[in-house]
Amino acid sequence: MKSGFISGAIAGVIAGIVAAIVALISTIIFVFIMKVLPYIGAPEIWIPSMQTLFAIVSFLLNMIWGGILGILYVVLYNSIPGKGIKKGLIYGWIIFLISNVRAFSFLMPFAIFDFGLTWTAIGFFVLTTYGLVLGYLYKPKK
Repeated sequence: MKSGFISGAIAGVIAGIVAAIVALISTIIFVFIMKVLPYIGAPEIWIPSMQTLFAIVSFLLNMIWGGILGILYVVLYNSIPGKGIKKGLIYGWIIFLISNVRAFSFLMPFAIFDFGLTWTAIGFFVLTTYGLVLGYLYKPKK
């Protein structure tokens, strides 16, 4: 594909799917821990509608931001080291460092460590997937 926006939007949707899967897995693990260790006192219910809402919002936001970051990828294409999929992977990790690690560093001093850590872990998987797919899909004009 020669369009950074379309390549980025497609990569964003796929990254949104990864975000939903990682969030679902982490929710299942959390619920399992709460049932095994009920003395912690956390709620023992899991609301599937919240997972559905998260998935829908994740798809939409990842598609929008994926398109925007895809345009930026085209602009920075020659500055990113590597070729093909490796170039996309490096770009995804650069975006991860700029966005998620920065956000986590702001959450840490305010004792929102668990949320920040979860956000950073999901972001790593999402932006790694995004970079791989973008690197695979985008082919520059010759």
